[in-house]
Amino acid sequence: MAPFSSQEPQDRPPRSVTLRADDKLKEGLASPHPRSLGQSVTTHLWNKPGILLIEDDPHVRTMIQLALELQQFEVFVPANSRDAVACYRDNHKHIAVVLLEVHLNQGNGLQTLDALRKVNPKIAACFMASDLGSHERQEFRDRDAYLLAKPFDLKHLIDVLQLLALGVPAHLLPGEQRYST
Repeated sequence: MAPFSSQEPQDRPPRSVTLRADDKLKEGLASPHPRSLGQSVTTHLWNKPGILLIEDDPHVRTMIQLALELQQFEVFVPANSRDAVACYRDNHKHIAVVLLEVHLNQGNGLQTLDALRKVNPKIAACFMASDLGSHERQEFRDRDAYLLAKPFDLKHLIDVLQLLALGVPAHLLPGEQRYST
């Protein structure tokens, strides 16, 4: 999938495109699911998709931030999980996806997502995890969050984030790194 362009033409306003889940089915980007039919998302073709990155390991955070910025994502990095909600409130118009660690030093990724979804119930989420039990996996499925097992391939992460930013629901995304029963 080609990266989003960060250059906006000066002589015209940004074009918008509304993609419906039904259209994604025709394009082969999704499979039918009752919750996805009739949903739509608007994205600006020349704008960078925004990612809220919540990762407490500074090495992992820096690596992911650099990789995403190289692929033309706009990355918002709060100081910790407590600041994530304030960062999202301040920048919610620019953030399409939340990328967060499951086990944070100052909190829990699920609790952080729940707090963010009080601000926007439809925010897309992608979690990163080293290990999870089967009961935890069900909690992520219940929240329609995509899960990546660490270590993961950066190309796969970028593909997932681009699809989530376009409004493809997490439960429709293919991938060997998605936890399943």
